[in-house]
Amino acid sequence: MQHILPWDMDKRLKKERIDIIASLILDVRAETFLLHDEEAGDGFWGLGCRGYERTKNRIITLAHEGQNDWLAANRKARFRFLIGGVVCGFYRGEADTPTDRTMQKSVDELNQKSFLFEDELLTPIWRFAVSTSTTGEVIQISFVGLSSEEGQVIAKYDFLPANDGVLVGFDNNYRKEDAEEVPRKAARRKKDGERLNAKGYSEE
Repeated sequence: MQHILPWDMDKRLKKERIDIIASLILDVRAETFLLHDEEAGDGFWGLGCRGYERTKNRIITLAHEGQNDWLAANRKARFRFLIGGVVCGFYRGEADTPTDRTMQKSVDELNQKSFLFEDELLTPIWRFAVSTSTTGEVIQISFVGLSSEEGQVIAKYDFLPANDGVLVGFDNNYRKEDAEEVPRKAARRKKDGERLNAKGYSEE
């Protein structure tokens, strides 16, 4: 299904701004995944919590650095951040199946004005949807505008389109390749004290 692009609904949601935040989320998730160690007792719930907290911290840090004057964020119980003054959030899950928790509005979102788009009054909820595999790897990141009533996707941009490939490379150098051409150890978990190069391979 063809969706409206976010910047066609709200010009403040520029593609380059969305790409910066989506890339940040991808970086943090990859770093977090490499630290995950099931043999040491790490669980999937803990992986998700660490990914969320580190993503939140990275967005706040980026906002406070001041290099991107369109980004604002503060430490609040219900974390939200502003892209060009538009309230946004992120969650782990599929873009078209947001949970009730995802749909909960912050105070800023409750005060966010509706606007007319193609003769329809809309107050979309803007979220980055981070879809992961059963083992925790990111397989897709979408920026979506959800209807505040039913949670239906009314605008969508796929930063990392879903496909049969796997992610390789870290430290902001990501690329997609066919799954059969990429050894799975390129995204395996790192051992304590082990050093990995940019492709995720051990340097030892």
